[in-house]
Amino acid sequence: MMNLPFDRLCSIIHRGASLLLQLVLGMIALSFSIAAATPTESPGVAGPGDVPRLVATLQNATATTFEKARACQQLAIVGDRRAVPALASLLANPEMNAFARAALEYIEDPSAGDALRAALTPLQGSPLLGVVHSLGVRGETASIPALLPLVADTSRGAAPAALIALSRIDSEKTTAPLLQALASSMPDLQFAAAEGLLRCAERHLARKQNRQAVAMLEAVRKTSLPEPLRTAATRGVILAGGSNQLSLLLELLRSTDAAHRELGAQLAREIPGDKVAQVLAKELKTSPPDLQVALIRALADRKASRVHLRVEELAGSPDATVRHASLKALGSIGGSSSVPILIAGVANNNPDTHTIAADSLRRIQVRKADAAIVDAFERVSPEARARLIAVLGDRNATSTSAVLIRQATDSHPEVAKASFEALAVVASPRDLEGLIAAAMMATDPAIREKAERALYSTCIKIPDKARRSDALAAACAKGGSLEARSSLLQVMAMLGDATAYEAVAAAHQDANPILRKTAFQLLVNWPDATPVPLLLETFKETPDLTHRLVALRGVVTLSTLWTDTPERAAKPQDPPPPQALTWLREANAALRDDPEEKKTILSGLSTLNCAEGLRLLEPYLRDPSVQREAQLAYLRAARRLGAAPDRDLARPIVQRLLAESADATVRGQAEATLKSLNSP
Repeated sequence: MMNLPFDRLCSIIHRGASLLLQLVLGMIALSFSIAAATPTESPGVAGPGDVPRLVATLQNATATTFEKARACQQLAIVGDRRAVPALASLLANPEMNAFARAALEYIEDPSAGDALRAALTPLQGSPLLGVVHSLGVRGETASIPALLPLVADTSRGAAPAALIALSRIDSEKTTAPLLQALASSMPDLQFAAAEGLLRCAERHLARKQNRQAVAMLEAVRKTSLPEPLRTAATRGVILAGGSNQLSLLLELLRSTDAAHRELGAQLAREIPGDKVAQVLAKELKTSPPDLQVALIRALADRKASRVHLRVEELAGSPDATVRHASLKALGSIGGSSSVPILIAGVANNNPDTHTIAADSLRRIQVRKADAAIVDAFERVSPEARARLIAVLGDRNATSTSAVLIRQATDSHPEVAKASFEALAVVASPRDLEGLIAAAMMATDPAIREKAERALYSTCIKIPDKARRSDALAAACAKGGSLEARSSLLQVMAMLGDATAYEAVAAAHQDANPILRKTAFQLLVNWPDATPVPLLLETFKETPDLTHRLVALRGVVTLSTLWTDTPERAAKPQDPPPPQALTWLREANAALRDDPEEKKTILSGLSTLNCAEGLRLLEPYLRDPSVQREAQLAYLRAARRLGAAPDRDLARPIVQRLLAESADATVRGQAEATLKSLNSP
């Protein structure tokens, strides 16, 4: 194809293509043919001062086609009136026509338009079509008198292109020629005129000149032109608010053509006004199911008010898609009468149905909807009641907290779990006494877990952080089942205030071994270092070796919590708090000759980025039972050092580990640590 003569190439392109597409494809084909025939070069960036040089290239008889094309491209950016004569001389050249026109289209000086208009008389064929197109691109009213003769003289073959060009010129003088051509008996002229009128109408619509736009669109709509053009005109009339807006919309909606119905449904979303919504709602009753679904969705998207009764009628449709669309829409546009319908949908045994209904019930904005949901509890199954309770939680229905506390003690586990989940959202500190009582009645572990979350969520709503555990501690002190007291202790441990610590520490001394174990585990995992003295005492005194090791791990973990604080992260070489150093030194002194205990203390000592930490670690470097762990811990601690004297203390030992260790990992860590110690 690239080796065909240009005229032959254009004749192939013209078959079956629209005028604009012909021109675009022709330019692309020509660009490819030039690029394929001519080696590329680096063009550089032209400026206004380069115009004479570029013009000279165009006038140079020995310049290649590529060089001239490139010059045209640059003149499109920097060209002015000086370039116009040279560019105009290329318009008759089939190979250069497109490139010369592209430059003349962008040169703002009026002489560029004059040159294009002057070329209309001598040119024929594709060059003429191209110039006509360029005049449309420039959009100068001065081109109207030059283009009109081309519309009248169909023998030159440029009439359709001239009509399109006229439509691009923003002037009322172009309307009459376009309407006249639309009434022509020549299909090419009709098609181009319709395309042009659609463009003009779009321009008028953008300016809110709807009356002028409707006149043009109606003219196109009433022709026998291909369906896409008439449909586009119909769409424009409807959006412009013509007098027949609603009748045309209904015509689309009632069409047997699926594309027309889809367009109608889309327009139903876009057209403003309550009257449109009423028409759509009325149409629901007689529409087929697929259109009912589209209309329901359109009404929901419109947030249409006062149409929910029509939508409610379809919530019981035998067609599942219609039924589900209705239930979903009621969440957006429903009224008071919609709430019982949605409640019934939630009570439905079909998972899809009750899921959609529950979602709408969460969203519906209706007064007393929460009360209506509560009233339905006695009329539905426990499973449905659990779903309704979940809806109340999602609605943040704080007024229902007392009811939900009662439901939390229900014998049905799903109801109880759903209630505690909802209470985690809706309960307030004033509900705490009743919530604690309900939580202490829970015997199912899964329910207790939900209850604990509800208690925690409610307690953290208490503004005074120091008082958040008071009610829990008081309830725990009054007694209750072992499980209930353990559950309260779990919540207090999450809160971690002083009252909570006192209650858990007291439980650690309780006569019940299970409660003691629970309290011990909570102390070991406390959110701050408060329990360390108690755990340190346990570590030293307990005869239970397992208990002892767990206590030591708690001491190490809680003593080194400071290493993970934001302040610590910001300053990785700060020394440890004196208290942490004291605790770890005391624990280290109480160690047995047990590898597990030694490894545990090593993990804590490795965080002490100070000379004292290094001294505590150093003896373990010679302990064969933990030598490798000690070496790695020492290197970790050394890398954290900040003070120069401490680095001097560590450097010889790190050098020795690098030279003497048989462990590749230790040597690699030692090398990295040495670089760290030697860095500023």
